Amino acid sequence: TRNRFLHWTSHGDTLEVVEESLDTNLLNNAIRLKILNCSILPGGVHVCETHSNVIVMIVTNQTVHRLVLPHPSRMYRSEIISDNQMQSIFTDLGKMNYKNPSNSYVIPAQPGRAQSSNASTAWLSSEGEALFAFPSSSGGILVVKMPHFDEDGPVTTVELKQTSVMKLLTGWMPTVIRGDHGPAHLPVSLAVHCLEHDALIFALCQDHKLRMWSY
Repeated sequence: TRNRFLHWTSHGDTLEVVEESLDTNLLNNAIRLKILNCSILPGGVHVCETHSNVIVMIVTNQTVHRLVLPHPSRMYRSEIISDNQMQSIFTDLGKMNYKNPSNSYVIPAQPGRAQSSNASTAWLSSEGEALFAFPSSSGGILVVKMPHFDEDGPVTTVELKQTSVMKLLTGWMPTVIRGDHGPAHLPVSLAVHCLEHDALIFALCQDHKLRMWSY
């Protein structure tokens, strides 16, 4: 299972992903997905690897999606595989429904996604939840959380607001800036760094400032 990697391209509503190996030929190693009436964001494909699975997370202009694929090490544990029998992790993808409500979600109109920004990021929590983040239309960061794929539960959203600090006579008091940002505050790129049970979301904005949110 070593020396295997994914590469992908997207255009409009179509995502093409290929799994390659430096050691052997893989069967059924290319897929093409169409997400109708949506446009996949530039940089909107994110891949996370666990011991048991490879998770592909997709952000479009209207939706988010999760593909749960088997990890190669789990596919061949008890089998003898020859070079011409090596299957790709995409082999059984046709049996999956990526539009299943547990793995697909329509971004709510309020607060909604900032249409003038294509920035996004996605990651897995320590509990295996899939999280997607992108700028909201009201100036914050909208986070969509899907429960672990083996668990039942609703998809939830939360909007992270940027805070400032005002000095009052009684001391320092944080206040929330509610959507009064100009275009200069709009993130052009997002990145996430997970630290124990916290996720730090970094945004590079049009005003050349780096802003951070904690989730």
